[in-house]
Amino acid sequence: MTRIWHIRIQAKRKETMNSKGHVHEERNQKAKGSQLEARAVGLKVICPICKAQLANQNQLVDHYGSKHPKEKPPSNSE
Repeated sequence: MTRIWHIRIQAKRKETMNSKGHVHEERNQKAKGSQLEARAVGLKVICPICKAQLANQNQLVDHYGSKHPKEKPPSNSE
C-alpha cells in the first residue's frame, strides 16, 4: 500500500516538472521585482523631526506620542 502511494507521488512530480527538471510550485513563488515602489506609494507622511515615513496622519500622531512625547504633533494642514 505504501509503495503504491509513493509511486503516485513520483508520477505527480514528473507531471509538474518544468523544462529544467525542477518541481514547479505556483503557490510558493514570490513576486519578482522590488517592492520599493509600492512601499513608497503607501508612505505619504514624513515626521519632520526624525524623517520617519508613515502611512497617514493618525500614525503620525501616534508616532509623536511614543517617539517625541515632549513635542506637539503638527496639524492636519501640514
